[in-house]
Amino acid sequence: MQGATLRLLYFLAAFVDPTSMPSVADAARRLEASRRIAYEEPFTHAVLRALELEAYRNLPRHVDGFIAEHLGLTLAQEWN
Repeated sequence: MQGATLRLLYFLAAFVDPTSMPSVADAARRLEASRRIAYEEPFTHAVLRALELEAYRNLPRHVDGFIAEHLGLTLAQEWN
């Protein structure tokens, strides 16, 4: 369902600014923020997916550098 909703926002944006429509304004702002962070910090989505790794979920608590090590990132990239 979410995929269809996001495509609808792109469709609406072809005709109007979706942030000017109260029923979809919040979703449009979240989508734009997600697109912006993906462009500015491309590893962001990879870090989020790493949180779903079984090895990470099995940790008793977060370990600094775990995600960076598994993704080949620097510690700074892990924390951004």
